Amino acid sequence: LGQPKAKNAGVKACKGEFIAFCDADDLWTADKLEKQLPFFDDPLIGVVYSEVSNIDGKGNELQDVERYSRYNGQITEKLIMSNFIPFGSAVIRKECVDELGAFDESLPMGIDWDLWLRYSTRYFFKYIPDETYIYRIWEGQMSSNHRGRYKNAEKIMSKFLKQNPGLLSPEIVKTAWADIYTHYAMAIATSERKIWEPLTLLFKAICFDFFYWPTWKGLIKLLIRRV
Repeated sequence: LGQPKAKNAGVKACKGEFIAFCDADDLWTADKLEKQLPFFDDPLIGVVYSEVSNIDGKGNELQDVERYSRYNGQITEKLIMSNFIPFGSAVIRKECVDELGAFDESLPMGIDWDLWLRYSTRYFFKYIPDETYIYRIWEGQMSSNHRGRYKNAEKIMSKFLKQNPGLLSPEIVKTAWADIYTHYAMAIATSERKIWEPLTLLFKAICFDFFYWPTWKGLIKLLIRRV
């Protein structure tokens, strides 16, 4: 049925007060729920998420994996810039689903970012630094599809802004668009060794936010490599 429909079937079958996730190739730590569930004593918190550890396809621990900044509370302004929530680490209140819906079945990718953005408009998020989820990184997995990922990011961003007019300041919105096109450009430049398409995307990013320094940093990297 595809990822969103399969996940929605699982969510629909849930009868408890909380829902937690684990993709087929990943693992939980034994104390995951013990560490995360107590934070739901705060009725404002709708999602509790954690840090993750990483393993390869054979189960060997990976060390050199990019780490993200994580945030607590009302996180929409941070979340629109980056999906920093490890999906499988999250535990959510069932009422989040009842009030704001589950996964968007029209999206083949990025369904978790879409979900977190919606929930962030009504609920607080809580991050704990403990590693309660073990994420398996293997060659060829869906997250390596950079074109599909960024095309869906454009779609998710457009939908969210249309459904929540005025929620975010124009400055944050412009910077968020610049960030998407900057990362999209660099992903293509790195993975496909192209230059003209990335340059076009970087110019688009500059048009949204002229002072967004990661765009200029990416442009310099691209031009130096070209020379």
